[in-house]
Amino acid sequence: MAFDRLGIEGLSLHGQIFRIAGSSLSERIGDVQTADAIDAVPTMRLFEAWAEKRWGSADRSIALRVGLMDLNADFDSISAAGSFINSSHGVGADLARSGLNGPSIYPVSAFGARLDVAPWKRFAIRYALLDGVAGDPARPRAFVIARLAPRDGSLSIAQMDWRPNEKVHFAAGAWRYSRSTVTLDGAERGYRQGVYAEAEGSLTKKISVWGRIGVDDGRVEVVSGYVGAGLLLKGAWAGRPDDSVGIAVARAYNSPQARRPSDLAPAETSVELTYQFKLSPVLSAQPDFQYIFDPSLDHRARNAAVLGLRLIASFGFPKPSPPTDPGDPTVKPPDPVPPDDSATPSG
Repeated sequence: MAFDRLGIEGLSLHGQIFRIAGSSLSERIGDVQTADAIDAVPTMRLFEAWAEKRWGSADRSIALRVGLMDLNADFDSISAAGSFINSSHGVGADLARSGLNGPSIYPVSAFGARLDVAPWKRFAIRYALLDGVAGDPARPRAFVIARLAPRDGSLSIAQMDWRPNEKVHFAAGAWRYSRSTVTLDGAERGYRQGVYAEAEGSLTKKISVWGRIGVDDGRVEVVSGYVGAGLLLKGAWAGRPDDSVGIAVARAYNSPQARRPSDLAPAETSVELTYQFKLSPVLSAQPDFQYIFDPSLDHRARNAAVLGLRLIASFGFPKPSPPTDPGDPTVKPPDPVPPDDSATPSG
């Protein structure tokens, strides 16, 4: 909710409540990357509730946000990858699996503050300081949790974004938890910390590609690194300009300390093929296929083939939201399609 019409320029309030139902797919598969991006403990939860004040113009601005927030809305998020269902295409497994209860991402958020500085239109730096433990592991079904206990410490994350033109986006980030923890082998103490880099771009008006890499301290984290990439094709068929088809690969590396006692494979790899088609102005369907090699939550788990179907009903006032945007916290809306340079008149 923006307050510009009330004479309070740059102030926004945002809230989001979701309801989760059903059983866990990953409990049956045994995968560490979570094949279903909305897989979570069944509950109703206040996920986001924040206030933001923005100063400046569209080209140069500073924004401060405070409250319960989804870290993945601003950090480690790739627009084109939002069409896929595996969680690793929303946020890399190296960051998603970090911390005592994960970072402040779906399905459990944390209280914190975020500063966003954009000195010019195509470049931005953002930094967030959040509670080091998202939610409360002892109360997984609580409606709202923001305990801010000193023993939790904090999570710091920073990211730099650069768009050299309308078709290309580069980002690099780093994160660190303030509290040290015992290493997986119990021999010493270390810090949960890591870095990541990603790039995405439009090869044509219809084809988007992306890639991401991330590493962290494998002495204290089970997932020590991640590599992912994908391709999305929009309007592949004549007469279906709103449909999209894509393929993506996600590979999460198991740290040597985690592999020794349980004989885990070096990495878990997911290959996903998805197709989203528009049924009506407010409804889309998305059949999805994934094949998961060496699921890593359980060393006894076998390779798994996963078939799924996502139905997206999108409503809004005074007009409906695009049905290709599910509107859930795991999917970031796609960026606008870049302009067709060939259509620009010369001279």
